[in-house]
Amino acid sequence: FTTDDSEGAAAAVRALIRAGHRRIGILGGDPPNSQISLKRVEGSVRELARSGISFDRERQFEGCRFSMEDGYAGAVRLLKRCPDLTAVFAIGDTIALGAMRAARDLGRRVPEEISFAGFDGIESVKYSIPRLATVHQDTAELARRGVEDLLLRISYAHPPVHAVIPFQLIQG
Repeated sequence: FTTDDSEGAAAAVRALIRAGHRRIGILGGDPPNSQISLKRVEGSVRELARSGISFDRERQFEGCRFSMEDGYAGAVRLLKRCPDLTAVFAIGDTIALGAMRAARDLGRRVPEEISFAGFDGIESVKYSIPRLATVHQDTAELARRGVEDLLLRISYAHPPVHAVIPFQLIQG
């Protein structure tokens, strides 16, 4: 059981585009070594291309681990390299929270000058100032369905099930 990481990332980028952003950066992950990172980065880049928005991967992408500390450091590198960005899609909420702080520490007003969107729907984004737009994964449903599938396979030699659990885009 999984969330469609590629389509969720595309939905987040689409929301930034609908809000008028055309200079969008992507922050986070290690695409060659992580399937989740790869799917989220590919989905966001695909949505930019589909919308006719140019994306220079060398300038507008910065990889980092899934932590606030690395999100902060990655955002500093990204925003110094590409100061004209008006929005950043972070492939994880913890990354986004660190990045929002970095933008403020660099003197950028959030969300007046730069907006952020994340992915995962972690509880703390409800309390960030400003609130973070995020792709919310239904982790309770993912866990429930995963346990049910495991028990069926253990008890009845049931074949494994693969299903995609819908996500929800939460506006900040």
